[in-house]
Amino acid sequence: MYELLAEIDSLRREKHSAPSQPSPHVSFQQAYEGLQPDTSPVLTQFRDEGSAEEVQAWEIAAEEPTLSYRNAQDPPLPHASATSLPRALQDLSVSGEDVDACFQIFLQHYLSYVPILETSLRPDDCYVYSPLLFWTILAIGSMRFERDPTLIIAIGPMVMELAKDAVFSCKDVIATIQSFTLLCTWPMPVETLERDPSPALAGAALQLAINSGLHVWGIGQDFSRRRLNPGGQNSVDFRAKLWVNCLIVCQRVNIAFGVSPPVLPDTYQREKYSERLSATLTPSIEFQRRLCLTHSEGIITLEKTLNSKVSDAYIVALKSEIENIVSDLKSLRTRSPTSFDQFLLDGAVLQISCFHMLLPQSALSSETLFQLYDIAVAFAQLGAELDQKQKIAEHAPPFFSRIMFLASCVILRIARSSLREALDLKKGREVYFKTIILHKRLSIRHDDAYSRATVILSQLWSGKMIEAQTRRSAGQVRVKCRSRLGMSLLYDCWWYWRQEFQGHPDPYPDEENRSDESEESMALQATPTSTDFGNMDLWWPSYEIFTGTYAQDADSRSGGLGNLTELEPNLAPAYHSLQTLPSTFAAADRSEQFPP
Repeated sequence: MYELLAEIDSLRREKHSAPSQPSPHVSFQQAYEGLQPDTSPVLTQFRDEGSAEEVQAWEIAAEEPTLSYRNAQDPPLPHASATSLPRALQDLSVSGEDVDACFQIFLQHYLSYVPILETSLRPDDCYVYSPLLFWTILAIGSMRFERDPTLIIAIGPMVMELAKDAVFSCKDVIATIQSFTLLCTWPMPVETLERDPSPALAGAALQLAINSGLHVWGIGQDFSRRRLNPGGQNSVDFRAKLWVNCLIVCQRVNIAFGVSPPVLPDTYQREKYSERLSATLTPSIEFQRRLCLTHSEGIITLEKTLNSKVSDAYIVALKSEIENIVSDLKSLRTRSPTSFDQFLLDGAVLQISCFHMLLPQSALSSETLFQLYDIAVAFAQLGAELDQKQKIAEHAPPFFSRIMFLASCVILRIARSSLREALDLKKGREVYFKTIILHKRLSIRHDDAYSRATVILSQLWSGKMIEAQTRRSAGQVRVKCRSRLGMSLLYDCWWYWRQEFQGHPDPYPDEENRSDESEESMALQATPTSTDFGNMDLWWPSYEIFTGTYAQDADSRSGGLGNLTELEPNLAPAYHSLQTLPSTFAAADRSEQFPP
């Protein structure tokens, strides 16, 4: 792998031999003081004062960030004479032509999701303002840069090195917050979730934002050592946009990792500012602000109830709170301006509904599981439709992929339970396979976490251990991992996968969750022979995960992956050898029966 990266860098240096030009460093205070209304808070200082570089006019066809999706063909990337200067990071050189192309991709396809920059942003101005922000934008744009797909592989680790240095720097704080917000929204490719720096970046961004006074309406005078020029309302609006987007991203990171999201009091909730804030934000961001606030407050409420198990009364309270929070979330449905916002809302409903899985088995009704299954199927189906129509796997913030994985785990676990005969198994299987394909499209590198997710989802579907555990639990859906809030079921499935396909021991060896001998035998014998699965978890690194057949021979199994090969004929060999499992569980009563 490292030899490949070295060869890529060598070829790129031969292609782009022009040296980068030095640029004067402009601090945050210089860039943001003295702004006038209707000017860009990022670029004004550079255009007025000039710099050591001769920056040519750089125009692109970029719309305002309205999150409107276009089916028309995108304009071609710039191929003629480059208007931006070539740049170098460590030993990596990027031509001005590629700089322009990556910035154009970012401004056209990514910025509308997190509108914290001007759509007229020029690469050279951005580099003068903040090298970290410049390389962050270039790296995100290079994720889908077809002219040089190796660029993101080389530049990703270098950008993270810049981010690491910025954490301990006291300069350009606002630019650092912008960069970290973008890096948390579109993380650089990593082999494992263990190496995902998003939680650290999100925490740093949020703390820097608070220390800079972004949570307070105004220009932040109370948080500065020097007198600040008010600069008109444009500066206030910029700070409001950055704060809201930063908070949304930080809340999503925590939700995805199954920990408490931050809910911080700010002055933007005051009545005298709320109308101005709504006018400042795009309709989509305003909706997502309300959605994330409702979702985060709901999670914290449920967590407090789960932590107060002093009597059986908490069961009734938890059920009631789940219903109330879901109702509050659904009340936002009429405000969702786009289908993608509706998709995010449905994901929040699913994640909150998964708190039912943390109830004692005696309190978990069949009807609740039926409803949860239907919610998961509908959410996964909507995600597949949006990807087909709007290509969300290519440019949308991949936060939704973790919730899609959760939906797949819900479908899998309930379909393996005694309720299976009363479920629409055909629909569940179809959207499960579509989720596998969506993760394949999310993948940027052959060894990143999304590539690994396709294999893990496939093997979970064909595995034996989940069904064996369900049989031991009398057909009930039993969750061992219970501390990851609404994401607990997802982490529980990952542990089943580790046990069966990596030979890991049961991490919950207490009396209630003790493994039997058949499960231990399964864990020892399930490792395929053609691939080193000891290094193929979402939490451990691997560089060769598509080099063999990943499923065991299952001659005795009935069924199969159905129409998966019809959906995507170019899948890796793993998908063509996986088998489904029959069920021996008794059918549950339900008023409406679905075909198997």
